[in-house]
Amino acid sequence: MKKYKLLPIIISMILLSSCGLSNTTHFTFQQDVDQIREITIIDITDKADIENASVIKTVETNDVDKLINDIKGIEMKKPVITGETFPPFGVSIKILYKNGEYDVIAANEAGYYKYNDETGKIVGYTAGLIYSKEDFEAVINKYTTE
Repeated sequence: MKKYKLLPIIISMILLSSCGLSNTTHFTFQQDVDQIREITIIDITDKADIENASVIKTVETNDVDKLINDIKGIEMKKPVITGETFPPFGVSIKILYKNGEYDVIAANEAGYYKYNDETGKIVGYTAGLIYSKEDFEAVINKYTTE
């Protein structure tokens, strides 16, 4: 009988521990990769000031497909419960599309940035993805060290 009393507690613990993150996913590019104009590795020193971030390196044209595959290879998780999001900062990957919109994958947050037709300004939307800092840094290092 004692075993059956513990069963609801054990089931509750399993459910609570697994509800923090949903299934594994990968970064979703907001446009087709053939619409990419340029990929740069940037350093955002002033939070969310992506436009004035310093460019560390522009990825060579022949490396763009490799970098796209490396980005797709980073295992990410989407939280079931979302909380406060933070503006991107630090060394980041900026994927600029032909229409001027861009995706940014920062060490702290991945997001999508689009023009707001009403204000004429770029507006960010967080992707809300959680990923390994080590995996992200490995991709950055692969394209910044020669």
